[in-house]
Amino acid sequence: MGNIAKTILFFCFVLVLIVLLFLTIFFLSFKTDYKNFVFESATQNDVSSSLVFAVIKAESKFNKNAKSTANAIGLMQVKLSTANYMLALENKSPISETELFEPQTNIELGTKYLKYLSKKFDDIKVVICAYNAGETVVNDWLKNSEYSKDGKLLDKIPYQETENYLQKVLFNQKIYKKIFKFD
Repeated sequence: MGNIAKTILFFCFVLVLIVLLFLTIFFLSFKTDYKNFVFESATQNDVSSSLVFAVIKAESKFNKNAKSTANAIGLMQVKLSTANYMLALENKSPISETELFEPQTNIELGTKYLKYLSKKFDDIKVVICAYNAGETVVNDWLKNSEYSKDGKLLDKIPYQETENYLQKVLFNQKIYKKIFKFD
């Protein structure tokens, strides 16, 4: 084998190693931490577990101590006011910020919020947008013919951050469905 063939073979080998390293890092970023809490909450609330995992990955990348500048808390980045509203709907006592950082509580209330939004909106894409931008904002978009032709689906998302968030969650959900076989 000549020097050129050996060089090409070496570079092909290095390229394969780089691709394998990239794929390994990529798939390792799709964690399944807290899966017992996710499966339990998803089942209780009739929400897809792949959607819950996708939201957690997009919101906090599985950092249970995450807190945004908007005061969204924990794995699913739930605002305390939203969490306590979900609890009030069930005639339950309000919780503290500290309690909302607990993974089980955060996943439970974030999943309840997804269920709540799913009952308000018919389309999963609208639900995901409302999780990010807020229910009131999305209701306003649906009433605006510039963003929605039928008042049910969004034809245009005016916030680039929400558009990016939607694409990220849908992509994450696809990976959780295909690779991990989550519903």
